[in-house]
Amino acid sequence: MSLLHEVVVHTGVGVLALSPAEPELREGLNPEAVTPGLLGFLVIFLAVLVCIPLFLSMTGKLRRVEHRRRREDTEEGAGSEPDQPGSPDAARAPGASSPSSTPSDGRPPGASGPTED
Repeated sequence: MSLLHEVVVHTGVGVLALSPAEPELREGLNPEAVTPGLLGFLVIFLAVLVCIPLFLSMTGKLRRVEHRRRREDTEEGAGSEPDQPGSPDAARAPGASSPSSTPSDGRPPGASGPTED
């Protein structure tokens, strides 16, 4: 016998392959009438109750990170030197979108595709 066959037989992986696709039900049970019951409902309900505060916490943390990034961008922009004639900021017209709204590779907002580096 091959080594693969011995590994499959000794580890029990072969049991999964030999088991029938649908398990047999007891006499008198209708497959459509079998439900997870109260225990299944309670497990799912508790999982949802645990996930709600987790999602709310994650949302708050993501908002804080975004707020912190925007604040650092504005502080960085306010602390920089006046626009030099050759700088990209000098070429931008007054009232144009802020640098944080354009991608760092110079493409207009909403443009997608590979970058040329």
